[in-house]
Amino acid sequence: MAYLAVAFDRTNTEPFNIEKMSFDIITEFPELSDEDLKKAIKNGGLGKYGKTYKLSTQEVCIWIREYIKENEIKIGKISLENFQKSSKYNGEY
Repeated sequence: MAYLAVAFDRTNTEPFNIEKMSFDIITEFPELSDEDLKKAIKNGGLGKYGKTYKLSTQEVCIWIREYIKENEIKIGKISLENFQKSSKYNGEY
């Protein structure tokens, strides 16, 4: 999820373990399309859902939930298997 790196930049937060954050987000919202995730994170990074003092997985999940409510979206499917194949992160903490 390259757009997470952009969100870190927009919120002036030092990036940390983007792969783990991506895994957590996809696990939390497996039915949401990649395009919707991208739009939600972009909106959050631009301040649409309020001011962010420190970017975290929790904050991004709040942005995504706000996006879902705001758009009453039809939910697509992200393949967790495809993410795991393309990522070094295996889901372990």
